[in-house]
Amino acid sequence: MGKLANRGLVAVVLFSFIFATSGCGTILYPERHFSPGSGKPDLKVIGMDCLWLLVGVIPGLVALLVDLGTGAIFLPQSEVSLSPGETVRINIPGPAPADCEVTVRLYSPEGEELVPGVQAQATQGKELDAPLSLTIPSGRETSGARLVLAVDGREQASWTLCHQ
Repeated sequence: MGKLANRGLVAVVLFSFIFATSGCGTILYPERHFSPGSGKPDLKVIGMDCLWLLVGVIPGLVALLVDLGTGAIFLPQSEVSLSPGETVRINIPGPAPADCEVTVRLYSPEGEELVPGVQAQATQGKELDAPLSLTIPSGRETSGARLVLAVDGREQASWTLCHQ
């Protein structure tokens, strides 16, 4: 019974160390790695990383450091500050992985399209010729509106507008 308990303890410690060294936010949100964050911490990730402090100081600190180092501990940027009349330019670097249609649209909080969307056709292996540009309308309330980037009609990213 002693050898079985020791093996179980070793397995638990080894699993804990491996899991902690990758960081909870790193595992749960791989899309956050090295992407620009909002600067606002994700309390769920911090809490999960701090739970590793119960296992031991080293696994807890390693989990926190890994998530801080990769940026996975921060919420993704979801707001953009723009004034009416300002033009948004979205540049998508690198070659397109497949032929597709890329669109940028601006929706009111109620879901109404505020201005005609901007479209570009991407060809596999080639970069877009120019950034997609959309002007924020003047004379209309746009606070709380959503700027949406879609590929082939599927939303890929969105940002909520707030005024400066």
